Amino acid sequence: MLKESNYIYEVYRCRSFSKAAEHLFISQPSLSAMVKRVEKEIGMPLFDRSCNPIQLTDAGRFYISHVEKIRQIQTEMEDYFQSLADGETGTLKIGSSSFYCEYSLPILLRAFRQKYPDIEIDLQETTTNQDLYRLLKTGELDLVLTSNHNGLEEMKSAFFRKEYLILAVPGSYAVNSELKDAALSFHDILLGKHRRKDCPAVSLKKFKDYPLVSLREGSDLYERSQVLFRHAGVKPKNVSYLDQMPTAYYLVYYGYGYSIIRDTTVHVVRQPVEGATDIAFYKIDDPMTIRDVCFYYRNSEYLSATMQTFLKYVGEIASAGAY
Repeated sequence: MLKESNYIYEVYRCRSFSKAAEHLFISQPSLSAMVKRVEKEIGMPLFDRSCNPIQLTDAGRFYISHVEKIRQIQTEMEDYFQSLADGETGTLKIGSSSFYCEYSLPILLRAFRQKYPDIEIDLQETTTNQDLYRLLKTGELDLVLTSNHNGLEEMKSAFFRKEYLILAVPGSYAVNSELKDAALSFHDILLGKHRRKDCPAVSLKKFKDYPLVSLREGSDLYERSQVLFRHAGVKPKNVSYLDQMPTAYYLVYYGYGYSIIRDTTVHVVRQPVEGATDIAFYKIDDPMTIRDVCFYYRNSEYLSATMQTFLKYVGEIASAGAY
């Protein structure tokens, strides 16, 4: 039964019999026959095969929801038995967005691996918060690092750091003269001057006539930026859409447009040459620019010793403000 449910879950996850069969290393006819056998036992179909991709029927949704509960129980059992170990061995599966996977997590995990060399880290890059939630809920991930808390309310969390969204503006823009008292340098951002309460903030309305460089729709930063523009009553003009935040930063640097970026971006991009005025930074006058970046994990009765070791390490890092 468990084997059959895992096969059916893979069909649901792939939304395709052929793709699921490839992942399971069995033939598509064999997989289809097994699913039909289960459907015959139940007395109704689990999948609506008239749709492309295939969709769950009402019975299928009920079936999958209970398979997920079984998988979670299995994960909790594994976590409990793993907790009997010493906490310095094991594997952790961590998922996050591209930015954190490429820039934040490698630095954190390098130091963690040096301290705990026998704990393996399986790092998975995922594009949407919905995918992160699903993978965490079903046990395919142990931890998720994100600043987007939507859908994760039922999970437990461990604070990692604060994140601020700031404006990056080409130094050639005339508006910089008007806002010179609020302008911040690259070094100001590195030192966290924008995080101080007495740091002056600016409105996005000041940039309504300038072209915007933005990440694509579907990213957390895109969604947050849209909220900020709505709050300011601004509809951006001549928007250029990109996949990576450092790329957006460099386009600002070369004068293609202004952008809303994470303040931690300055830690991973090239520093301007001394005395250069190619780019200016501003704090934005909206409290929505500030978010907690947290590690989320399942609200299970037991935590493996490996997980406890990692969460303790994250707590120490957060307290020290090292990242």
